[in-house]
Amino acid sequence: LEGNPAIMNRRFKAAQKANPEDRDVQSCLDEMKAEITALAEAVQRTPADASLRSRLAKRYLLLRDYERAAEHYESFVELEPKNAAGWNNMGICYNRSERFDKAIWAFEKAIEHNPQQLHAYVNLASVHEKRGDWVTACEKLEQAVLIGSACEKALVYDKLARSYFMQNKHDLALEMLEKAIGFASNDPQLRSDLQSRRDSVACAAAGMQKP
Repeated sequence: LEGNPAIMNRRFKAAQKANPEDRDVQSCLDEMKAEITALAEAVQRTPADASLRSRLAKRYLLLRDYERAAEHYESFVELEPKNAAGWNNMGICYNRSERFDKAIWAFEKAIEHNPQQLHAYVNLASVHEKRGDWVTACEKLEQAVLIGSACEKALVYDKLARSYFMQNKHDLALEMLEKAIGFASNDPQLRSDLQSRRDSVACAAAGMQKP
């Protein structure tokens, strides 16, 4: 669900709580790099420790070192082959490094091991979108919308609306946005954003520009 303002705002607030002293970015990066060094040494000593592999992979992922993150997630899922979150995170690494075939494989494995892994469906849809396969992307999002909380459903319906809009299916896009708005009743900002998008799509469908 990356990129949605509602999600990003929540992440920002969470980051503020995690960093109450507002430390500078460089000191946080230095701290993370020190953690990576310590974890890498620990992994060398005990390469079969799945927890260490996962922690190291997550830190590489946070630093956007997708190649190294993927390498350690590969080792992690060998140790814990039924760990859906590990497969999903590995898929993210592949997706962001544009290894789309491997990303699809990893996300599908995540879903295989946990059919309730909502993020894997959404991430899988994003790969198909990048390939211009909006039909398959919609299929995955339609599966995802059956899972999760009301807020998550709102965000997935929003993504579905975008996918239909890209296929020039404006009526379906509007229908999805109405559903998204219905599930966003407890989030005023998200609801407002969705209503604005609905108005824009309605104008596009009518061949007009939003005033």
